[in-house]
Amino acid sequence: MTANRALTLVTGHGWLRGFGNLLDNELARWWKTPLWWIVSLVYAALTFFLLNTGGFRNEGMFVYRYKDSVALFHTVGVIVLMQGALMGDKKDGTVAWVLSKPATRTALILAKLIAYSLGVLTTMLLVSGAVLYVEWLILGTVPPKPLLFLKALGLAFLSPMWYLTLMLMLGALLDNRMAILGIGSGLLVLSGKLLSWFPMLRYTLPWYLLSNAATQDPAGGVMMLAFGWSIEHYTPTLVIVAVECFLFVLVALWRFNQDEF
Repeated sequence: MTANRALTLVTGHGWLRGFGNLLDNELARWWKTPLWWIVSLVYAALTFFLLNTGGFRNEGMFVYRYKDSVALFHTVGVIVLMQGALMGDKKDGTVAWVLSKPATRTALILAKLIAYSLGVLTTMLLVSGAVLYVEWLILGTVPPKPLLFLKALGLAFLSPMWYLTLMLMLGALLDNRMAILGIGSGLLVLSGKLLSWFPMLRYTLPWYLLSNAATQDPAGGVMMLAFGWSIEHYTPTLVIVAVECFLFVLVALWRFNQDEF
């Protein structure tokens, strides 16, 4: 038992008791298993394929295809990974076992949130972003300044992060894997339609951050920050989506603390 740091006796008090050990355990799921290199390889290959299909290749088209990849394939990856991140541990008794140790429920939720966020950011967004940057260099164009490019990636990360926190909340609220998967997938599939039916939803749904609806630019979305474009049109949506992510986590914490294990 002492070989698993998540179950090693720890001392301390407060709502983050056991957080360090739990975080180590959750990070180990990513970095001490084949998961990290499998996901990295999949998204590197997928990005390369998307950028080199369709015949027409320039820097604007690269951004257009890349932001579509973030909006769709990155989100699909998040939904698949997160569908059982919490619910699976509840079902197999891992949560009850861990919480029988000196560890708080809040620490467990936050450990999962941080570990999965870092995993998705690194193996999906940064890896695919690196492929995009290399493609710009191969194309012979002048790539964006690295700092601006990283800022654009950070803003684009709000889209998969919205789904990540949503799925974490659903995992705390529901005990049915298919229901969790169905709600997350349904929102992804219907997001474009919802925005066309109810335009005001552009301020509340992350899909808008990766569309060209606000500026009508050829590539669209907050990724255009990499080229120095103003993204003030997206500021209200950026703020509201970030607040929604925070609220999803709060609901997950509240509900998880009500469960009996």
